[in-house]
Formats: sequence, structure tokens, C-alpha cells
Amino acid sequence: MSRFRHGPWPTEKVVLENGSILHWDRTSLRRGRFIYLPVTCGRCKQERLVEGAKTRGKSGERFTGLCNSCRLHTLNSVMGKNVDHPAWKGGIFNQSGYRVFQVSILSGRSREIAEQMSRKFGNGTQIVHEHRLVMALSLDRPLLRSEVVHHKNGNKLDNWIENLELTTHANHRKLDVKYYDLWQEALREIAELKSRLEKYE
Repeated sequence: MSRFRHGPWPTEKVVLENGSILHWDRTSLRRGRFIYLPVTCGRCKQERLVEGAKTRGKSGERFTGLCNSCRLHTLNSVMGKNVDHPAWKGGIFNQSGYRVFQVSILSGRSREIAEQMSRKFGNGTQIVHEHRLVMALSLDRPLLRSEVVHHKNGNKLDNWIENLELTTHANHRKLDVKYYDLWQEALREIAELKSRLEKYE
């Protein structure tokens, strides 16, 4: 592997589960030290150039390799438009590790707030991430785009308000490191206490 400022990069092409191909064997440096690679969409088979850093989201789960139009088509087929849509899945699904609601299944104050901060699609569908909705309801107002909701324990599906913290994009990465270190320290302390208890049994 070659080493760049972001760390080691693959040197061979990678085929994702959906058929998308990341051509790491054909990378190039552009605009200074940024690395780009050709990516073949697994659905339409069109090739485009993608910045290498964008393919390396957390745990690699954010990057699908699909082009934007194919990604939206796939997302629409998963969530459907409403209960009459043949692809209707109940209005709740996971996207990039987060739990997402279709606004159409919500009611009352939840729907009122969700509509103001939802993501809208061309077919009329509106979606909102559960963790953002939970935080918005606790504050009784829609969240701003500049506001980020952090999962304290790192579990994106643990959306109890006690596990959520409102922050900014700038501080979010710092919190990720901070709470991960605290979590690891707590696990070590628990293991040590268990070990001590076992000696007295």
C-alpha cells in the first residue's frame, strides 16, 4: 500500500457487495495532495472520478459506490412513497447505520417538527433521522443544519435522549474521540472489578 497524509491506501481494485468497483489500481493525485480514483457504479455501470477520502467513511459503511441518481433510486425503492406503494416497508429503515423515519408515518408534534427539518425527494417522500427527531422533540424545536447530534456510546441505533448530545460539526469529531476513550476506560474498569469479585467467590 502507498502511504499518503490520510494513511495507507489500497493499491488493488475493490468490488463492493452491490457490484460497484473502486479502482484503487488506477489512482491519481490531483489538486495538490488529494488522491482520486475511478469508481464504477454497481447499477448503471457508469464510471466517475471520486476523491479517495470520500470512500473511507466510518467503518466504510457510508460509501456505496453508486452514482447519485442510482443511490436515490435505490433509496426510493427501499422506502417507497406511502402505504400504497408496492415497495412500502413500513416507513422505518436503516440508512448508513442510522434509523430513519418517513415523515408520513408520524403524527402530531413529531410530524410538525419533522416536516421542518426533513430531507425531501422528487417523488414527494420526506425522511428524518430518528436521533435528530428525538433531540428536536426534547428541545421542542426543529434542529438547524449546523447542529449535529452525537451518540455518546457510539451506537447509532441507541437513540434514547440520555445517549444523545447536541453539538456542532467542528466539535463532533473531538467528541467521538473523547467518548470513545471514556468508554474504553469504563470497560477496563468493569473488567478489573469483575476480576476482583471473582477472587472473593
